[in-house]
Amino acid sequence: MLPPRIGFLGIGIMGYPMALNLLKKGYNLTVYNRTREKCYTLGKEGAKIALYPKDLGYIANVFITMLENEKAIDDVCFSPQGLFETIEEGSYFINMSTVSVDYTMKLKKECTKRKVRFIDCPVSGSKPIAEKGELILLCGCLKEDLEYVKDILLSMGKDIVYCGDSPNGTILKLCINLILATMTMGIVEGVNLCKKSGLDPSFIFEVIEKSPVLNCGYFKIKKDKLLNSDYSTQFSVKNMLKDINFMIELANKNKINLPVTSKIKEIFENAFKKGFYNEDLIAIDKVYK
Repeated sequence: MLPPRIGFLGIGIMGYPMALNLLKKGYNLTVYNRTREKCYTLGKEGAKIALYPKDLGYIANVFITMLENEKAIDDVCFSPQGLFETIEEGSYFINMSTVSVDYTMKLKKECTKRKVRFIDCPVSGSKPIAEKGELILLCGCLKEDLEYVKDILLSMGKDIVYCGDSPNGTILKLCINLILATMTMGIVEGVNLCKKSGLDPSFIFEVIEKSPVLNCGYFKIKKDKLLNSDYSTQFSVKNMLKDINFMIELANKNKINLPVTSKIKEIFENAFKKGFYNEDLIAIDKVYK
């Protein structure tokens, strides 16, 4: 079997540290981003830079997409200069972007048509976790396909949760992000209630840190950001809102109601309309102000 030659599409908040970790592991890596300048730092680290997505099809046999939304994937995969113009039979296509279940099935269908192996593998974790290479990889694919890409995936994360064939990776990611949205809502409302009641909200985090039930990495990551009103982006309002819409779409398809998630959607929509869409998801805090 040929050694992996990786084409990475999407050098953003998450894609950059993930691609950098692949380089650190010694992989042959070529990168593409629609804003070309974002590739230059990786070029200095040893990555090759593709001018067009279709150029990757000539030189790589494993392709990773880490893009913001479905339109971005359409642009890099299905445009006249897109990857799927040149992708070869027997290649591996790994979508690590969070998309809808229906779109995952579209990607799977397009890969099957071209006899390309499809890996549905979104990630759990934000920018600091990606930088440390500690993402959790939520993998839906044929088990035999996972074997070839397993070491590649573990160069970007610390563990793989294999949950059966696609679109199970996407379904699992939406369920995880539903919990994340609820946790965000809870900690933001708790901090605001504490402030408005005249109590220093740092006491909340002191209790959390001493509690074996409440103490978790997510609250640690958000502690200083909330206490210092730091809204620099680890995971944006607009991307969480995108995922919430996918959750509700999936729930409607399965004829179930998500009343809490629907209410959280209203809060995120409010934050989006007020112009906080590119800020960290804790910027919903500003809605209360």
